[in-house]
Amino acid sequence: MNKLNSKTGVLTILGIGIIGVGAICVAQSINKNIPQSDEPTTRLSIDEQIKLAKAAREERIREKWTGDEKPFLDIQREMDEAIAQGQSAKTLASDAKAAAVQSPQDAQAQFRWAYAALKAVPSISEKEDDARGLHGIAQAMWKAESPRSYQYDRLLFLIETFFVTARELRPLGERLLDHNPNDLKVIARFVWMLKIGQEPQETQRALKYTQQLIKSEPNNPRYLAMLGDVYYWTTTGTRRRSDADKTVAAYQRYLKVAPADDSYRSNAKDSILIMQKFRHLWKGD
Repeated sequence: MNKLNSKTGVLTILGIGIIGVGAICVAQSINKNIPQSDEPTTRLSIDEQIKLAKAAREERIREKWTGDEKPFLDIQREMDEAIAQGQSAKTLASDAKAAAVQSPQDAQAQFRWAYAALKAVPSISEKEDDARGLHGIAQAMWKAESPRSYQYDRLLFLIETFFVTARELRPLGERLLDHNPNDLKVIARFVWMLKIGQEPQETQRALKYTQQLIKSEPNNPRYLAMLGDVYYWTTTGTRRRSDADKTVAAYQRYLKVAPADDSYRSNAKDSILIMQKFRHLWKGD
């Protein structure tokens, strides 16, 4: 869940830069791949490396999915069966990491590591160590040879957007949703790539997606908190009392079902207070 700091109205996200995980890693490899000769050469500056890396990344996320999906489906099935039989996802991830590190260009090895690691992380977690771990996996997935696989790119999207918005991946998110409009996991990450409260069509799309999530799981605290966040940002744009009331109602629904120790409860309560404090200043319908 993107963390809403309602006191300042700022989305607090854990990240490492505007071009996301992987671009720096690509940039670092560019100089190594420049053909060597006896002629004097000028090494690329960091800015030039980043520009090239960003361009390569943008090209990569638009690749057509022409590869074989079966190996990646088999890995998912194998991992799910192992976990169902009582094996620890954390142990599976540790074993898979060892193999992935030994074969950095092997996309299947990286996929196996990423899939197990994502299974091992709680659905709602804000531990910085977990975030760093997933960032490292995303970086490894970018470095591997592209398998031109829908399954691979979907998992890469879910890994990289677990703690960060990564708006530069929006084109990939659009492609994933074109492929499967009912992929709830992708929808839950994609919502935050929309310009909520800034553009009416984007805001409506975010509300539509969030309602779709809640329809699938009416008492999922994560989805109810997300609805509150979407209405919160909607209200920052519309300044309407009705939207403020919807924000409060959504957060109250969340508070009813969220565990007592859920760390997001304080943010929801702060957001409710802000809506109630400024409601009288905003226009009615």
